[in-house]
Amino acid sequence: MAILMATIVALIAGFALFKHYTSDAPKITDDLLADTLSSKIYDSDGKVFAELGTEKREHISLKDTPKELTDALISVEDVRFYDHHGVDPIRIVGAAVANLTGGFGSQGGSTLTQQVIKLSLNNTDATIKRKAQEAYLAMEIEKKYSKADILEIYINKVYMGDSIYGMATGADHFYGKPLSELTVPQMALLVGIPNSPNELNPFDHPEDAKTRRDTVLERMYHNEKITAAQLAEYKAVPINKGLVSEKRRIASMNSQTDSKYNNYVTQVIKEVQANGKYDVYTDGLKIYTSLDTSAQKYADKLATTNDIITYSDDRLTTGFVFMDSSNGQILAIGSGNRNSKQDVKLGFNFATDINRQPGSTFKPLADYAPAIEYLNWSTAHIIDDSKYEYSSGDEINNWDRQYQGEISIRQALYDSRNIPALKTLQAVGLERSLTFMEKMGFSFDRDKLGESISIGAYDKVNPLLLTGGYGALANNGVYNTPHTVNKIETRQGDTINMEPESERVMEAHTAYMVTDMLKDTLTKGTGTSAAIYGLPAAGKTGTTNYTDQEMTDYGISSSESVPDSWFAGYTTRYTMGVWTGYEEKKVYLSKYEQNYAKLIYREMMSYMSSKVSTNDFVQPNDVVSRSIAAKSNPPLLAAKGTTAVTELFIDGTQPTSYGVSPVDAEKRKAAAKKKAEAAKQKRKKKLLVLPLQRKRKNKLQVQRHQVQAVQAHQHRAVRLALRLHHLQVVNQSRKKPSKFLNRLLIKIKKTIINNKRPVIS
Repeated sequence: MAILMATIVALIAGFALFKHYTSDAPKITDDLLADTLSSKIYDSDGKVFAELGTEKREHISLKDTPKELTDALISVEDVRFYDHHGVDPIRIVGAAVANLTGGFGSQGGSTLTQQVIKLSLNNTDATIKRKAQEAYLAMEIEKKYSKADILEIYINKVYMGDSIYGMATGADHFYGKPLSELTVPQMALLVGIPNSPNELNPFDHPEDAKTRRDTVLERMYHNEKITAAQLAEYKAVPINKGLVSEKRRIASMNSQTDSKYNNYVTQVIKEVQANGKYDVYTDGLKIYTSLDTSAQKYADKLATTNDIITYSDDRLTTGFVFMDSSNGQILAIGSGNRNSKQDVKLGFNFATDINRQPGSTFKPLADYAPAIEYLNWSTAHIIDDSKYEYSSGDEINNWDRQYQGEISIRQALYDSRNIPALKTLQAVGLERSLTFMEKMGFSFDRDKLGESISIGAYDKVNPLLLTGGYGALANNGVYNTPHTVNKIETRQGDTINMEPESERVMEAHTAYMVTDMLKDTLTKGTGTSAAIYGLPAAGKTGTTNYTDQEMTDYGISSSESVPDSWFAGYTTRYTMGVWTGYEEKKVYLSKYEQNYAKLIYREMMSYMSSKVSTNDFVQPNDVVSRSIAAKSNPPLLAAKGTTAVTELFIDGTQPTSYGVSPVDAEKRKAAAKKKAEAAKQKRKKKLLVLPLQRKRKNKLQVQRHQVQAVQAHQHRAVRLALRLHHLQVVNQSRKKPSKFLNRLLIKIKKTIINNKRPVIS
């Protein structure tokens, strides 16, 4: 008797609770059952810029629907469909047992009628109230509609994935045929897809799709709709048999969207779908985003025209994300090349879909930020840039195949040295480095990773991920997941906040010290062509390399040819990650083309920053700046007159002792060497010149002697001439000339005539 009374009380209480839950159940109208509602997407100014779900729907009546399809549908979804009145008690009990072991909502007890209600209301909450309202409404519409009507509504309303609705539309989308021409295995595939449209898509998840299709076939066999022989035959059919080409599939998907900014819309759709509760094509949502239409127009123009940058090749492709540094809101997404067709919708997005190695843009995140965070390194910390190997014994080289000896991590970072980056990762520890980056949205298969991740050897990165990581540096160590969607409003009037939670992933001093080093990349490092005059900014370049095998396979001879070029940069306002390359990896970027990533960043950042004022990064209270003796190891305060540099320290780790810079000793040594070399050259020159000087001296002496001889001859001739003249005068004055004087005159004349003049050589 007590048990009976308890049962009655429980039934009364259950009935009362059921009445309470269903008292505010929504009304189901003919329009709500028959049609889906498009979703509207709003920009940051609250204006609609896209509408999703305005697609053409191919309706099919139940009388034109193949019996094999309805047999498959009823067998797998609602085997007692024709026996219940909207709710199946037996199915509910089975679900209740499963829920007791797996938690409420782990297995559904919904009939096809209840699923029609669910599709019409878009109520995905697995709560007792939702189930009660669903059951109530299912019984109500069973009073108004026939079983045939309900089946027809379901077949035409159900979501098939790929933005496709209704099984007739699905038949054309997946197989390019009407339902009547499909085989039983193909119909079974279509029937199975609505259970989880995205995860059971035969193009994207063929193994899961086959498992689900085979489950449908097995249910048909147990429901005596096919024989055992047919079951074995149908299960042996490959899942991809009869599927249309990928090109036709994408064309079909593209026809479902009306939007001007498709690169942005693709990310919006992904974020809404990731929520798992809403369908952008059928649920009549209002989706509010952070799209800056001015930024997006400029991004599209930058990526797909030569109007801003004149590209060397129209096939050269880029993908980039432009984000608000303070909150992770994506303002614009650029993707494509000059051959991109503007009317192609929801295609491959190079900003969010690529999987490429990031090269040296990973160094701040994988190496130097963790070293400051975990090891309290200063920007003056010295690393030996000399010949080195990985722990495996494999050789590692710098980009210029040169070594710079002992340098600070500041110089190692702005000059993008590989060997110091590896040594820094080793000091931090690979596991600790990966954990550090995982907090910023990166995910790793740790079993497949090694120390080469220190220089970006990890092929699962895209501009979206990279922008998020650098955004944490820009935002004082606080990470915000990059996102386009801020909130969603349902057609029932509910508002769902889609803003991700902010998370501190590193200390503010770590972010600031890395930023300060990355500023030097733009002023004297590898990123000077990305610098914008007057704008306080930081950034990092990155390129990747071909393997020896790839160079052989692709016929590439120059080691300067690379498949990818990156730039990630930021200010206190904006963060941007840029990739450039070619769709086919075998097409390489030339040395000149590797600059485009920096130029794209510079143009986009200049355009957006010209509209606002941008503050410099603020130094945290626990960071101190000191004048250090350059390259001192460990760091020493700069003594008077020594070569000094300014470096940053976490408060409490700064040096207190003074010293001179090793650079000074190197300068003195270099000066002494130069002086010695000059003296050596002087001696060498003297040895070469001395014989010439001697020869010249001898020649001058000979010439001087000859001149003296000529002068002596001239003096003698003058004296003889004067004597001759005197004697002639004397002789003529006599009345009788003297014979002696005549003989003497004759002798003097002969002497003058016969005297030869010396020759000067």
